[in-house]
This record gives sequence, structure tokens and C-alpha cells, in this order.
Amino acid sequence: ITRPNRSVRAIINKAIHESFSSTYDPVRAVGMPIRASDKCRREADCIEFTKYMEQLQDAFPMYDIKWVVLTSEDEKILHARDEYEEGNDVDFDFIANRHDIAQGSGAYGNLPRNKKNYTKEDVVASTLSAWAFQLKTGHSFLNLCSNFHVLIQYSINYGCSMASRHTTKEQNVTCNLGKKRQIVKMSAKI
Repeated sequence: ITRPNRSVRAIINKAIHESFSSTYDPVRAVGMPIRASDKCRREADCIEFTKYMEQLQDAFPMYDIKWVVLTSEDEKILHARDEYEEGNDVDFDFIANRHDIAQGSGAYGNLPRNKKNYTKEDVVASTLSAWAFQLKTGHSFLNLCSNFHVLIQYSINYGCSMASRHTTKEQNVTCNLGKKRQIVKMSAKI
């Protein structure tokens, strides 16, 4: 998984090249991956995008954040970002993968009908691009309801972040773990 084939690597590199400017500084960026879609229907009580933004701004008030690196498999989240930018005066820029296929699920077999023209390779490239985007930040805003967020945290813990020091903050999200419900909080300085 960490050694994509040539065509997937080209898709990832193109997405990074087109999304990150030469002035980008990971120390002034926070990664915000939002797993929504199928995650909301089964495993977590998902919140509105504006609530994510409130939590983000509460969690990182002491940093001079210039960029929010947003990734999501859900088109609704990506559209909500546009609405948020239009309706709010923000001091940062969003960075998102314009080529993300927003497959709506963590599983290829669950692609919505309007996405059936995408291949498994497209889904893998989209997912690995999101992972690469999140590792290009100096701060992360994660929860442990998503295995993808856990993968990002492990990658950061083992030195795969672009920043020499990486700060991870908690999100207040309720996860549905079987019959048990649990508030997941994660906070670690790395």
C-alpha cells in the first residue's frame, strides 16, 4: 500500500503538485480529514461541517494557521467547505484535492451509481492522495472513529509527517462501537 504502482503514484503526485503552492509551510497547516458518508450511518454520530470548523478553531487558537488541508470521501463535506468559505470571513485557505473522486465509502463495492465508472485504481489513488495530503501538515485534527484516522496517527507517530514536530488535537465525536457508545477524544503531542 505504501508503494503504489507508477500510474497511481502519478495521480498522487499530480494532485499534490496542483494543490500545494510553493509558499506552503506545513508548520502553519492543520490536517482535517473528515470521514462521513457510510461512517455516519453506522459507526459515528457525524456533525455538521460548521461544527467541525468551530472545534478546529477552538483546538488551534494558539497557532498561526494559514492552511486547512481538508480531505473527505463525502461530496457533501467538500461542498460544505465551499459554502463555509462563502459565508464566513476566514483567515486561512483550504487545500483540497480537486481530483478526489469522493467515492462515498471506504469500500470500492459500495460506490454510488454515479461513481461506477471509477476503477479500483481510482479509489486507491484517491485514498492514498488523502493520506499523503494529511501527512503534509504540521498539525492534525483527528478522531479514532475511523481506521483511516488511526492510520494517519500511526504514520505521524512513526515520523512520516512532513513536519519535524507534529501536534495532534482531539475532536469530540461519538462513535458507535457495537452496542456501546463512546466519546472518543485523542490528544497527543509528537
